[in-house]
Amino acid sequence: MVDLINKKVKHRIWGVGTVIDQDESYITIEFLSKISKFQYPQAFEGFLIPEDSAVLNAIKNEIEEAKAAAEAAKAEKATKRAIEEATKLAAIQAKAAASGIKLESKKAYTPTARVDGQALTFLVFQGDTYDEEYKGQFLWAPKYTKSGTTCHHWERLRNVREGDVIFHCSNGYIMAISRAKAACEDSARPDQTTGDWTQ
Repeated sequence: MVDLINKKVKHRIWGVGTVIDQDESYITIEFLSKISKFQYPQAFEGFLIPEDSAVLNAIKNEIEEAKAAAEAAKAEKATKRAIEEATKLAAIQAKAAASGIKLESKKAYTPTARVDGQALTFLVFQGDTYDEEYKGQFLWAPKYTKSGTTCHHWERLRNVREGDVIFHCSNGYIMAISRAKAACEDSARPDQTTGDWTQ
């Protein structure tokens, strides 16, 4: 971590200030008119610029290293999740085969073509999980049914991108309208308090 105590930094609105305190996550800066606390090192990506170019370069390196570490951790997590999903699917298929259940073969879902700058609209039927997803501010769908098949409406969730319009439906009503904050990503179920959604 770059030592910033007593270093001069410039804020685009409040001008030049001096770093008077620092910990692992925040720095405190004394400006002429106020004392403010900022997230470290995120504030140096848009709000603050050190006066010393050597300090600026050191912070940029630290930010890049942190981003690289985060990407590596994300990739490792995705790989682990993919292995878990493959293992789970194999177990489902083995169980179905042992029970004499014939697994259905479904046509792969083809997402709607996107036009640059134009949001897509999704009508999402959330049923009994609406309250939970509303409170957690997320949408989630399983990948497979217990027999190892997929559902086209689950697959469509993969095409959600930041800015898309979501109509949230439950119990025959449109409960809310929202915009997606980020693109869909592969994730474990955020909350397990209401049981198994694959039923």
